[in-house]
Amino acid sequence: KDKLLSWIKQQMDENKSFQKLLLEFMKKQGYEEQPSKLYNKIDLDRRVFSRIASIASEQQPDKKTVFKLIIGLELELGDAEDLLGAAGFDFNCHKRFDMILKYCIEHHIYQTVTVDEYLVEFDEKALFSIK
Repeated sequence: KDKLLSWIKQQMDENKSFQKLLLEFMKKQGYEEQPSKLYNKIDLDRRVFSRIASIASEQQPDKKTVFKLIIGLELELGDAEDLLGAAGFDFNCHKRFDMILKYCIEHHIYQTVTVDEYLVEFDEKALFSIK
């Protein structure tokens, strides 16, 4: 039992929390000082962003919010998979929505309007608001 608890703790320590990983990516992409540029870019409510980005928070975002952050941060596929994984998700190869987003990320398509156009073209719900 002690070995199992020790192993679980080690595994959890090695895997960064969603919040820590998000803050690392924000710093890397230049959003650390002005997070409003990120959450406004992806049409995410400031309060929702604050709750999920807070290190003290245990609140995990939903999958669509993680996808919004990935597009907004213009993450490479490996980083996108890491951020999804940290929130408890992955790309579901059986869902067209996920595969369209994966395609956009692999092909560096990060314009929110373009991403939404692809989604809507394939009868999926827009991720961002099409205006």
